[in-house]
This record gives sequence, structure tokens and C-alpha cells, in this order.
Amino acid sequence: MKATTIILVLSTLLTPTLARHVIYPPEESFQITNMTLPDEFGGQNPPTYPSRLVKRETNDCKGSALCPFVNKKSCLKAMEDGYSDTVTYYSETRRTLKNYYVPFMDGYCLAMFTCENPDDYKWGKTGAELKQQFRNIYSVGGCTKCGSDWWWGSCRVTFNYCSARGCHDY
Repeated sequence: MKATTIILVLSTLLTPTLARHVIYPPEESFQITNMTLPDEFGGQNPPTYPSRLVKRETNDCKGSALCPFVNKKSCLKAMEDGYSDTVTYYSETRRTLKNYYVPFMDGYCLAMFTCENPDDYKWGKTGAELKQQFRNIYSVGGCTKCGSDWWWGSCRVTFNYCSARGCHDY
């Protein structure tokens, strides 16, 4: 029985650490994956290609039970002040702004970019792209306070209420 061999070469693994933030076109980023299977599975398989991110366009208006106390202006300001149009983001980011527009509430609006699958961060998104997705929470999703826009792979942007104890920018 032949041993199963899997060869997968990613150019991002071969580049120096400082160059990992460069986005390569897919044909340069990945080489063909060759698989040799045991004889009982028919031996050589045809080459396969790595899967690309699946584009998805879904919205929801879910969030904390305290979302009725979030002000849309606070969320939009957290997004505008917290994400730079020209910066490309490669990891989860959270930006918060004190909910000044609602009296007697000591909460914050959280503007967050996150991906459930860590591999999806490798593709990066600019602040300008993220801001458009944040705006879609209100314009496309019809949300009035909190909500999420899932648009790309496992990635989403979210506006939500958070308390002073649990809010951090990173």
C-alpha cells in the first residue's frame, strides 16, 4: 500500500514574515495540490485546487438585549473614527465609542470586524471596504440599532452594545 502524500505549496509560507501582508493574485498564491492515494482508492487523483472564499450576502439585526439603548450615531462614529480607509486589516478588530447620545446609559457601541475561520483573515480587507459593509447593516439589512453583515467567507462586521467592563479596542 502506498502512503498517502499531500503536497501543498503556498507562496505565503515561503515569503519572509514582513512580506506576508501582501495580497497575491490567486494564481500566484497557490500551486496545484497533488494527491497520491493508496491503490485501493485508484492511485493517482487529478490535481485539485484550494477553495476560494465563498461570497455570501446575509444580514441580521441581532445583538445584545441592551441594543434598544444603542444609538446609531455612536455606532457610525465608532466605525468612522476607528477604521482607516487606507489600512488593510488582517485580524479581528474592535472599535468602541461611548454611547453619548443616550442619557443615563454607561454603555458603548462596538464596531467589530471578525472571521470565524482564521484562514479568512489572510485575504485582508481595507478600512474603506469594511466601512461599506458596516453601512450595509443599516442600508441593506434594515437594522436600526445592532446587527451584522456577513459578506465574505466566514467574515462579518457587527454593530453591538457592550458594557464598559467588556469593551476593548484592538
